[in-house]
Amino acid sequence: MMPPPFQMNTIKLSPAQEMLFRSYVNRDQIVPKFPNYLVIESTNLCNLQCAMCPRPDMTRPQGFINFNLFKKIIDESEGSVEFIYLHFFGEPLLHPKIIDLINYASGKGMTIALSTNAIILNERNSCDLLTSKLDLMIISIDSLNPETYGKIRKGGNLETVLKNIDTFLELHQTMKSTLNISLQMIEMSLNK
Repeated sequence: MMPPPFQMNTIKLSPAQEMLFRSYVNRDQIVPKFPNYLVIESTNLCNLQCAMCPRPDMTRPQGFINFNLFKKIIDESEGSVEFIYLHFFGEPLLHPKIIDLINYASGKGMTIALSTNAIILNERNSCDLLTSKLDLMIISIDSLNPETYGKIRKGGNLETVLKNIDTFLELHQTMKSTLNISLQMIEMSLNK
């Protein structure tokens, strides 16, 4: 008899998602089908040293994903993958071709998302993102208290981030963008 379906928060997984999740939990070497979600690290470079980030322990070389490799991954994923997240250990807006990556992946039946710390989310980058084919942008901020923000997002500037977010949201409204935006705070002892 099969165990009851896995649930994430209140969202019930589809049978295909459940099968892949079970495969992950069981640490299977070979999964039964192509994954529904991909995390593609556009870059592992970052402009901050955040308290919760494991980047300081990273021993692999730093750089940007090659555009041809990215295209190969997207082409092989088309028709199988529902969601692609263009972020892992780095700040995606540092990638000089992030808009090209987004636009290449879009329209192939996949939802494209990324997360940013908003430090370089200036007006030009905002306009580029809002006219791109990005579906979801997560803005990670972690505190509205400057002192706490400084302890969590080392090297960041809360005033700059808030200004960038305001500009981005104003442009989002002016341009009548359909880009979904999420503000994120990771709960930790410093900001609880």
